[in-house]
Amino acid sequence: MLKANAIKFPSPIKMQITNFTLYKQDINYDFVKGINLIIGGNGTGKTTFINILKFALIGLYKSEFIIRTYKTAKIERRDHYPYDYFSSRMRKDKVCSDAKVLLEFAVGDTIFTIVRNLSSITLEKVMIRRNGDITTLDGKIIDQKQYDKLINNDERIGTLQYQYEQILVAETELSSFEDLILFVNDLLMFDERRKTVLWNSHFQTMLLSRYFNDPILSRRFDELQRDAKYNDSLSRHKSEDARAVKKILDSYSLDALSLSESASLELRTSIYNLIEKVKDLNDEEKKILYSLKSFYGDQARIRQDIDEKEFISRRLSNTLSQEFWQKLNLKYEDYSRMIDELKTCPMCNNPLPDDFEKSVNHCFLCGRKLIDDDEELSTESLITENAKLDALRSELINIEKAIVQAENKQDQNKKELLNQKVLLNKQQIQLYSIENSRKETRNESQLEYVKKQYDSLLLERDRFKDIAIRKDKEATIIALTIDEQRIQITKELSRYFESYASRFTGIASCYLKYGKDEDDIKRYIPVIGNIDRLFEESLSESQRFFIDHSFRMSVLEYFYFAPSFFICETPESSLDLSYEENAARIFLQYVNRPNVLILTLNLNNNQFLRHIIKDRSHKINYLNLLKLGYCSSVQESNLELSQIAIEIEESINGKQ
Repeated sequence: MLKANAIKFPSPIKMQITNFTLYKQDINYDFVKGINLIIGGNGTGKTTFINILKFALIGLYKSEFIIRTYKTAKIERRDHYPYDYFSSRMRKDKVCSDAKVLLEFAVGDTIFTIVRNLSSITLEKVMIRRNGDITTLDGKIIDQKQYDKLINNDERIGTLQYQYEQILVAETELSSFEDLILFVNDLLMFDERRKTVLWNSHFQTMLLSRYFNDPILSRRFDELQRDAKYNDSLSRHKSEDARAVKKILDSYSLDALSLSESASLELRTSIYNLIEKVKDLNDEEKKILYSLKSFYGDQARIRQDIDEKEFISRRLSNTLSQEFWQKLNLKYEDYSRMIDELKTCPMCNNPLPDDFEKSVNHCFLCGRKLIDDDEELSTESLITENAKLDALRSELINIEKAIVQAENKQDQNKKELLNQKVLLNKQQIQLYSIENSRKETRNESQLEYVKKQYDSLLLERDRFKDIAIRKDKEATIIALTIDEQRIQITKELSRYFESYASRFTGIASCYLKYGKDEDDIKRYIPVIGNIDRLFEESLSESQRFFIDHSFRMSVLEYFYFAPSFFICETPESSLDLSYEENAARIFLQYVNRPNVLILTLNLNNNQFLRHIIKDRSHKINYLNLLKLGYCSSVQESNLELSQIAIEIEESINGKQ
């Protein structure tokens, strides 16, 4: 079976988190090839633990990209989480500028050890071990914010971040670091966004075009398509030129040699006007380019301002949330809203008197001040900063609208400029013909010259057209070959998919087919119970999630070279009791290879986790963040929560 591209996905070995004050102490966790459980209550740092792992591997980058066009060139920039993503999660009374993560992971037989600073978002150290030899990468150490400002690879090449990215891409055998960002965010991780990839046309297009075909054939197909379009364009241009020359020949046949001086004067006037119009259009193009340059500069400045204001707003909001809302009754906000909107007492449900007044900063029941002067200032500051942020966002929207309008105007101007140039060229040829035809007798040599020019243009038109047809036919043959390869790949991929999806649904007829969806885009379509599921909404929430997990694991099975990893956050949250055991079976099947499976779980009294733990054929390790993270007062007073955690630990350790 053809493996279109070998991919060696990373596999985590161990992670150390130091001086990160969201947790009570430093964390040292050894990942097992098997099941890794990250357990804890809400807000104890499960998602943050996962995001630290992701950050250590690829930085703060998201799967999405910001794309703009400037002077017909596509500019693509990596999107990212806020630069204060981790520092804002530390306890405000214990913020540490030296919080770090060390991640050791394998790519095939190569071992990487990465050290990143969680506070400054900086890659500080990279060590690589191959065949017992250890290499420490050299490069300029800069934080991610500085790195992201570098425009091209010539500026980045001397940095440690760039060196790391290039070596990791080479080891994984991916096309680019951007592909690794996409794979980590979208394929290897199912997080709280609950974003599926089986119905994601962007992800499938990337997968099919770069990794589910022969890369040599794919490149040849792209070259042939470009050549076919180019030669077809040349053929059309030659055809237009031939039509213009044909008109000149027709003028000879109609004895246009006797055209008057007025006809020549009329053409000269028209040509002069066209030259002026072309000049005006060129000037307009320069003005548009100048405007776009200004708009792009304003856009970058406003985005930077928004980032800074969002940081300030989040910091103020977090401060108020910790100092203000945490000390109030959980229902206080609901009661307050009831007074504001219904004008009803939340205690006795009777209408409030007309003269009742409620202060935002004072308790509506006892009248005491809710916030001190410093907090009141923080509230006013937050309102002020949010107002500034809204103004900046509105300004950004207006700038982006202006950019779109300017780009559209630029396209229209270019089309008009091309049309005017073509018309000018034709009229100049006509004038040349008229000027020569006004001799005493017909200039037979001139006529012969025009005929030869016409015949030559027809030959060139046909030659370019033949090349375009030949290239297009060759591209079609390669496209059929690629489709045949994808159909063969689909058979193997579908076998993996069926084994996973059928385990969950209990339905035997679960498979993948390669075909066109309703938008005429070719992609993998899941068939469940002999019904094409073109849209994820055709399945229930739990079905769509676990069918999507089945697809992800099938892709990982297909590319399997060495152990990889898969992260799923709170998989039990969408399950009812009847599907918990089936869901556990899917994950247990995935670790058979072996692989590293990482699950985050809330401490709920459900059977899913028990089905995972009771299987003794796989290694299990766990991290109890109920002990290592800071719990709320509600969680600390809940004995059942602590008891569930104890039972899980005892069960994993074989004490039950």
